[in-house]
Amino acid sequence: MSADFAPDLPPAESSVMESVQGPLSAVAFADKNTQAAWKTKPSWYIIAQNDRVIPVDLERSLAARIKATTITVPSSHVIMLAHPNEVFEFISKALD
Repeated sequence: MSADFAPDLPPAESSVMESVQGPLSAVAFADKNTQAAWKTKPSWYIIAQNDRVIPVDLERSLAARIKATTITVPSSHVIMLAHPNEVFEFISKALD
């Protein structure tokens, strides 16, 4: 799992992430959203260029669908841990 989920983290950190990662709740597939915020509010999306969990083409497609402001970072799936400075800067710009 580490090779796909968090290959750009130090081995000790990646091992911890692998150990504590829980399954996705079934509610995520059963509950229905009645109003998607992206239809009426601005959206931002960071595309993880080296993601091996979500296909990068799917990330790009989803970002385009919601008309998101995007950046692409050469990162694995855990971009917030592998590239915290880039994530911080992107969020900071979204708050301006």
